[in-house]
Amino acid sequence: MPLSMYAEVPPADWRPTWRTYTVGLALVLLVVGTVVAGVLVPYSANGLHRVPLGEVANGAYDPKDLWPSTSGPTGALVRTAGLLSLLFGWPVVALIGVVTVLGLWQRRGHSGRADLVVGVTVVVLAAAHSAFWLSPWGQPLFTWALD
Repeated sequence: MPLSMYAEVPPADWRPTWRTYTVGLALVLLVVGTVVAGVLVPYSANGLHRVPLGEVANGAYDPKDLWPSTSGPTGALVRTAGLLSLLFGWPVVALIGVVTVLGLWQRRGHSGRADLVVGVTVVVLAAAHSAFWLSPWGQPLFTWALD
C-alpha cells in the first residue's frame, strides 16, 4: 500500500454556530426542567414555602414521604429525575456555560444575531442555575432534596 494513501488531512475549520449552542440550550433546559419538576414544584406543592427554611433543611419534612414520591411510580420517577439532575446536572450546566462563553469569544465580531441570542441565552441560564444553587435559598433546598 502506498504511503500517500495516509496523507495528512488538514484540520477542519470548525466554529460554533447557533445550531451548536442549541444543543447546549436543550441540555440546560432539560436539567433545569427536571430540577424544577422534581425539587421545586414538590417544595411548593407540599406547602413547605410557608415553613421556615431552617426546619426544611434540618430534615423536619422528608421528601420521600411527600408528594410526588407517594403518588406511585410516576412520582418516584419524577423525584429520581430531579435528584439525578440536582446531583449530576449542575457540573454539566456549568461546563456548557463555560464552553459557550469560550465559543462566543472565539467568534467575536463574526457571530450572527442568532449565534449571539442563543449563546447568550445559554450563558444566562447556566449562570442563573449555578447562582441559585449557591444562594442562601438554594443551599437549604439542595440539602432538603437530598435528605
